[in-house]
Amino acid sequence: MAASWPPTVPQSAVLESYVHVPVRNVERFEPDSGPPIERRTASVACASLSFDTMMTTGQLADLRRFYLSTLQDGVLPFDRVDPVGGETIRCKFADVYAPRRVAPDRWRVGLSFLVLP
Repeated sequence: MAASWPPTVPQSAVLESYVHVPVRNVERFEPDSGPPIERRTASVACASLSFDTMMTTGQLADLRRFYLSTLQDGVLPFDRVDPVGGETIRCKFADVYAPRRVAPDRWRVGLSFLVLP
Protein backbone atom coordinates (compact mmCIF):
# COMPACT_ATOMS: atom_id res chain seq x y z
CA MET A 1 0.00 0.00 0.00
CA ALA A 2 1.47 3.32 -1.08
CA ALA A 3 1.34 6.49 1.00
CA SER A 4 -1.08 9.25 0.02
CA TRP A 5 -0.11 12.82 -0.88
CA PRO A 6 -0.59 15.01 2.23
CA PRO A 7 -3.97 16.81 2.14
CA THR A 8 -2.29 20.04 3.33
CA VAL A 9 0.09 20.18 0.33
CA PRO A 10 -1.32 21.64 -2.93
CA GLN A 11 -1.78 19.36 -5.93
CA SER A 12 -2.47 22.06 -8.51
CA ALA A 13 0.01 23.10 -11.20
CA VAL A 14 1.10 26.65 -12.00
CA LEU A 15 -0.13 27.63 -15.45
CA GLU A 16 2.30 26.65 -18.25
CA SER A 17 4.53 24.57 -15.95
CA TYR A 18 2.80 21.18 -16.39
CA VAL A 19 4.72 18.61 -18.48
CA HIS A 20 3.54 14.98 -18.70
CA VAL A 21 5.38 12.82 -21.24
CA PRO A 22 5.87 9.08 -21.68
CA VAL A 23 9.29 7.68 -20.86
CA ARG A 24 10.87 6.14 -23.95
CA ASN A 25 10.43 2.40 -23.49
CA VAL A 26 12.87 1.37 -26.20
CA GLU A 27 16.37 -0.01 -26.33
CA ARG A 28 18.33 0.93 -29.45
CA PHE A 29 21.26 -0.95 -30.99
CA GLU A 30 23.34 0.33 -33.89
CA PRO A 31 24.97 -2.59 -35.78
CA ASP A 32 28.11 -2.08 -37.86
CA SER A 33 26.00 -2.17 -41.00
CA GLY A 34 22.33 -1.73 -41.71
CA PRO A 35 19.65 0.28 -39.97
CA PRO A 36 19.43 0.64 -36.18
CA ILE A 37 17.52 -2.06 -34.34
CA GLU A 38 15.02 -1.14 -31.65
CA ARG A 39 12.97 -3.21 -29.21
CA ARG A 40 10.65 -2.55 -26.30
CA THR A 41 12.34 -2.84 -22.94
CA ALA A 42 9.19 -3.53 -20.90
CA SER A 43 5.56 -4.42 -21.53
CA VAL A 44 4.37 -1.42 -19.49
CA ALA A 45 5.95 2.02 -19.66
CA CYS A 46 6.16 4.81 -17.11
CA ALA A 47 5.71 8.52 -17.70
CA SER A 48 7.50 11.64 -16.51
CA LEU A 49 5.46 14.34 -14.75
CA SER A 50 6.82 17.72 -13.71
CA PHE A 51 5.25 21.01 -12.74
CA ASP A 52 5.52 23.94 -10.35
CA THR A 53 3.05 24.64 -7.58
CA MET A 54 2.63 27.52 -5.13
CA MET A 55 2.95 26.80 -1.40
CA THR A 56 3.04 28.60 1.91
CA THR A 57 5.95 28.05 4.28
CA GLY A 58 3.79 25.66 6.33
CA GLN A 59 2.82 23.63 3.26
CA LEU A 60 6.49 23.41 2.24
CA ALA A 61 7.31 22.10 5.73
CA ASP A 62 4.59 19.44 5.30
CA LEU A 63 6.06 18.46 1.91
CA ARG A 64 9.55 18.24 3.41
CA ARG A 65 8.26 15.99 6.25
CA PHE A 66 6.38 13.78 3.76
CA TYR A 67 9.46 13.47 1.50
CA LEU A 68 12.00 12.78 4.28
CA SER A 69 9.97 10.67 6.71
CA THR A 70 6.97 9.07 5.00
CA LEU A 71 8.75 8.44 1.68
CA GLN A 72 12.16 7.75 3.26
CA ASP A 73 14.03 10.46 1.34
CA GLY A 74 11.71 10.17 -1.65
CA VAL A 75 12.35 6.52 -2.54
CA LEU A 76 8.90 5.08 -1.76
CA PRO A 77 5.88 5.36 -4.11
CA PHE A 78 2.81 7.43 -3.25
CA ASP A 79 -0.65 8.15 -4.63
CA ARG A 80 -1.76 11.62 -5.68
CA VAL A 81 -4.24 13.30 -8.00
CA ASP A 82 -3.09 14.17 -11.52
CA PRO A 83 -3.35 18.00 -11.58
CA VAL A 84 -4.84 17.99 -15.08
CA GLY A 85 -6.69 14.69 -15.52
CA GLY A 86 -8.03 14.51 -11.96
CA GLU A 87 -7.51 10.75 -11.64
CA THR A 88 -5.43 9.12 -8.90
CA ILE A 89 -1.94 8.16 -10.07
CA ARG A 90 0.90 6.30 -8.36
CA CYS A 91 4.21 8.16 -8.44
CA LYS A 92 7.77 8.26 -7.15
CA PHE A 93 9.90 11.38 -6.90
CA ALA A 94 12.21 11.55 -9.93
CA ASP A 95 14.25 14.31 -8.30
CA VAL A 96 14.30 16.34 -5.09
CA TYR A 97 11.62 19.06 -4.90
CA ALA A 98 12.99 22.54 -5.70
CA PRO A 99 11.55 25.46 -3.67
CA ARG A 100 12.09 29.08 -4.75
CA ARG A 101 10.92 31.87 -2.44
CA VAL A 102 8.74 34.39 -4.28
CA ALA A 103 7.29 36.34 -1.32
CA PRO A 104 7.62 36.34 2.49
CA ASP A 105 5.28 33.34 2.95
CA ARG A 106 5.03 32.06 -0.66
CA TRP A 107 7.16 29.47 -2.42
CA ARG A 108 7.12 28.28 -6.02
CA VAL A 109 8.08 24.61 -5.75
CA GLY A 110 9.26 22.53 -8.69
CA LEU A 111 8.13 18.90 -8.52
CA SER A 112 9.31 16.05 -10.72
CA PHE A 113 7.74 12.58 -10.59
CA LEU A 114 7.92 9.26 -12.34
CA VAL A 115 4.34 8.06 -12.92
CA LEU A 116 4.25 4.33 -12.31
CA PRO A 117 2.10 1.89 -14.30
